[in-house]
Amino acid sequence: MKRLVRDVSRGGPVAGLRKRRQTLCPDETQNSQKLYEEARMSQTRFSLCVALMLMLIVILALAGVAAAQQTSGGIRGIVRDDTGAVLVGVAVSAESPARVGTPAVDVTNSQGLYRFEGFPVGIYTLTFELSGFGTVKRENVRVELGRNAQLDMTLGLAGTAETVTVTAEAPVIDTVRAQYGTNFQRELVENIPTTRNSYFDILTSVPGVKADHESNLSTFSVYGSNVEQNAFQMDGVDISSVDEGGAWDYPNYDIIEELQVLGIGVSAEYSGFQGAMINIVTKSGSNELRGSVSTYLVSDWMQGNNTPDEEFPAAVDYRRNFNFMLGGPIIKDKLWAIGQFQRSDERDVPVGVELTDDVVARSANKYFFKVNAQLSDKDRLAFTFDDNQFDWPTSPSRTQPIGTRPREIGINPVIALRYTHVFNDSTLLEVSGGGIYIRDDWGPMFHDLETPGRFDWGTGLSSANYRGLWKSHQNKTQVAAALTHYADDFVGSHDFKFGAQFLRSLDKTTMEYNSGVFYYDYTGDYNYYDYVGNNYYAMYRAPAAYLGNVDTNSFFVNDNWTVNDRVTLNLGVRYEHMSAGIPDVTIGGEDFAGTSSSLITFHNVSPRVGITVGLDSVGKTVAKASYGRYYGKISTDWFKQQATSNAGIDARAWNGETGTYDIPFWTWDPNFNLATDPNLKNQYTDQFYIGLERELIPDLRLDVSFIIKEEANFIRARDVTGVYEEMPFEDLFEGVTQTLTVFNRVSDSSESLYMSTNRDDFDQSYKSVVIQANKRFSRNWTLNGAYQWQRGFSYAGGGIGVSSQSFRGQGAGGFGADPNDLTNAYGRMPSDATHSFNVTSAINFPYDVVLGARYTLQSGQPFGRVINVPLDQGIRQVLASPRGTYELDATNILSLRFDKDIVFGENRRLRVSFDIFNLFNSTAAIELRNNSSSAGDDFLQQTETIFPRSAMFALRFEF
Repeated sequence: MKRLVRDVSRGGPVAGLRKRRQTLCPDETQNSQKLYEEARMSQTRFSLCVALMLMLIVILALAGVAAAQQTSGGIRGIVRDDTGAVLVGVAVSAESPARVGTPAVDVTNSQGLYRFEGFPVGIYTLTFELSGFGTVKRENVRVELGRNAQLDMTLGLAGTAETVTVTAEAPVIDTVRAQYGTNFQRELVENIPTTRNSYFDILTSVPGVKADHESNLSTFSVYGSNVEQNAFQMDGVDISSVDEGGAWDYPNYDIIEELQVLGIGVSAEYSGFQGAMINIVTKSGSNELRGSVSTYLVSDWMQGNNTPDEEFPAAVDYRRNFNFMLGGPIIKDKLWAIGQFQRSDERDVPVGVELTDDVVARSANKYFFKVNAQLSDKDRLAFTFDDNQFDWPTSPSRTQPIGTRPREIGINPVIALRYTHVFNDSTLLEVSGGGIYIRDDWGPMFHDLETPGRFDWGTGLSSANYRGLWKSHQNKTQVAAALTHYADDFVGSHDFKFGAQFLRSLDKTTMEYNSGVFYYDYTGDYNYYDYVGNNYYAMYRAPAAYLGNVDTNSFFVNDNWTVNDRVTLNLGVRYEHMSAGIPDVTIGGEDFAGTSSSLITFHNVSPRVGITVGLDSVGKTVAKASYGRYYGKISTDWFKQQATSNAGIDARAWNGETGTYDIPFWTWDPNFNLATDPNLKNQYTDQFYIGLERELIPDLRLDVSFIIKEEANFIRARDVTGVYEEMPFEDLFEGVTQTLTVFNRVSDSSESLYMSTNRDDFDQSYKSVVIQANKRFSRNWTLNGAYQWQRGFSYAGGGIGVSSQSFRGQGAGGFGADPNDLTNAYGRMPSDATHSFNVTSAINFPYDVVLGARYTLQSGQPFGRVINVPLDQGIRQVLASPRGTYELDATNILSLRFDKDIVFGENRRLRVSFDIFNLFNSTAAIELRNNSSSAGDDFLQQTETIFPRSAMFALRFEF
């Protein structure tokens, strides 16, 4: 029998480790339920304080330099006479219910060109006037988020009619920017079937976006990039978390004016992503007092069963949602406001779990407030406040009963303030500021901070309790400014944009195991370790705190250079100085020193180049191409565990003779076993794109795109000092034995140094072809549909789904830290669904009936078989077969929505809605057990499926 390699004895379970206080603060010894109640009260007070303080901070910041983020769109075009000659001096005015204040005015230049930038998304009316020519008014011009509409106009000589009103459809081709993305306007968002938990549900319909779940998670791989490398924005403010990079604010679905996913050909103005920028622009008030009251309901009798052979199919008790919104003028044409409140409650379970009384409901309150003001003819201001206050228990599963799951309680207020000043018809200043402020508790389901949790490596089952309590405090404040200047008669026309952006963020986490310990068991056939029974080892850890800050100073210049009426060049470059470290901190009256200098310093230079070429004279067919380098954002997960306020772990194996955990197994001290490479370089993506856009019919655009992405300088953990020896391991599966080479650590655990470093031995590449059709809402219908083929290869772990494409920690658990992680690790990406087809559409029928639809047909994502390999460093999960050996079932999901409007006068209506989700009752698995060691006969058993066919009933009254 092979005996456990033991470390030198260090005495008792925590003796010998760096001494720590036993509590983080005196209050943490109080009753756990009271702690949670006090936490919620303090979080509410904090939310209100943030709202007041941030208004002051951001207003003061406007006096300094600050950055424009993408919250608007533009219109441009060339005005000619009947002979085709350009007209100089044409006065062009633009007005919209979406834009507070007086109409915007521009005058055509020597090339007959007019331009409007920084317009809020919405429907505009443009008026063209020139002495001696007839006035033309063009209605129904749609401004989309991040796009420039090309609207050329022809003026005839003055006749009998003073004004000619044109109501033809607005252009749908962006002839200026060589970028590729997907936009969802309000008309589509409001009329398609969605679960309404969050806007993430819609994102799963976007080509290139791959997710683990249908809805309500911000874990996405976009165009093959890792899940932590997306940027989420709301009204121009980055709402991504500082540590793992996902969106933390979940704004109410009803406040969305327009939603955009943009990841290809993005200009130098934007950064912080290797995947995509996911951008929300919220609704604003108007000159009319408008409001709505709505409620949505799903009940147990409204759900079907797509797993009839299961003892416990997926079940829902209820899902309830109530919304109230009111907006209108405070001062007409000067000051608008809008406010919204949402309350949601949900109680359900996935397949394999019984819906018992102890399954805790999820609940959330969401608050939204926005003000738009015209300070003068040249000055505008917009202020947004959004906050979620939630109690969100994590769903149980087959392998994790309700008592072992965490419960998340928190708030995350968001502040956004934007100021624009027009110097003249050639120069525009945009200044913005704001941030997100996260206060989040992640702890045991029933607030039991005494009972230790357990996990069984042999069965893969959790028991007893959740691991402990984590408290996360994250502050992320941004200020920015951009100056736009139009320069004409200089080898064509130029749209110059110069900007500076500054970001300051702090991430602090405190944690403690329940009673200072967490237990691992092993129920199985292996006889590798010298222990008796199912007890394996215990991890002892004192309360801990770890933290990090990230500062980013960015500068960019961008030029959209219109060479002639067919060709536009997008030229840009971005410079970023990024630094990160660990600040000094005082916790529980004890001072802890941070890093004397930055642990990480990056100097990033990002070139961005694009070209658009009009292939016809009317701007209906445009070819596009672009190249760009996109650097990732710094995650505090790379280094924050190194904080001196962190606590080590003393792992002790079970001793059958003494009946206690007293055999030294391994130790881990973050101040000795963790490091950040002093020569660390930032990871980046080189991106190439070529595409063709064609307006097929008015308001319908077809895009064909080819995308290539190559990623480099991967930042992952690595044990740079541990000594490992190769050894054979026999893997018996379904009667067939294979011999794998595994790596056994022969050095002491205290000698390992897990370093966040660049992994030159990693590789990741991605190619995709996308065909997308986009039909704006007109003639009673709207549509967005896409087909995508993709192929991506990367190093990734053995988990199923896109979450395997992530950093996953700095220590021994981080992917790549142990050489066994790389066995069979290179292959098709976990997100690599070869084919996908998505359609979202809404159609207005007579008698005020609306039909909305969402359809998804997608190939299954690849995965491999995982086994447990017991080694001296502990059990390692190893890919016994490469990804692609198995694939999840293809998803084939159709959801429908039926709306009937009952109109009461001009501005009042009652909408009755009925949604049907998963009409085909798809049984496709989202998660399953792919560890043959722990699953045994239950290998490939589904632990989560697409939720079965269900319905939702809704009432909405608008006034």
